[in-house]
Amino acid sequence: VNFSGSGRNCPVFRLSTTPVFDADYPYIPCSTRRESLRLLALLASPTSLYISKNFINPSAHFKNQDLANLPIPCPELVSDAAVEIVESIVLEKKKNNQLFRQKMQSLHHETSCMWELTVEESEEVWSWYSTRYNRES
Repeated sequence: VNFSGSGRNCPVFRLSTTPVFDADYPYIPCSTRRESLRLLALLASPTSLYISKNFINPSAHFKNQDLANLPIPCPELVSDAAVEIVESIVLEKKKNNQLFRQKMQSLHHETSCMWELTVEESEEVWSWYSTRYNRES
């Protein structure tokens, strides 16, 4: 798993397609694809992005050391449903904004409980994410 730490939408987490020794970006090694998808489900979730941008680094430049400050729940506890959602997003050939929004909302419901958010906090996170990332393009 790697991430882009600059730009309006940073940090943006992705599955890596480049060997670690060729990577010129931050890289988190995982032993299996399933492990990568579990970690990606957490890192790319609306809750993770909310915490990243509101409590760790609100700028357009998310640094490697910022990732160390992100409270990441245990990836082994990520549900199979969340893994399937992330895999379907990764495998999607052409982005459909409405479908992507629905999948991210499902991912949010699957993962927000891992940060022990209250219902109100979870709704606040989704409202923030929806306003920031789900604008029609």
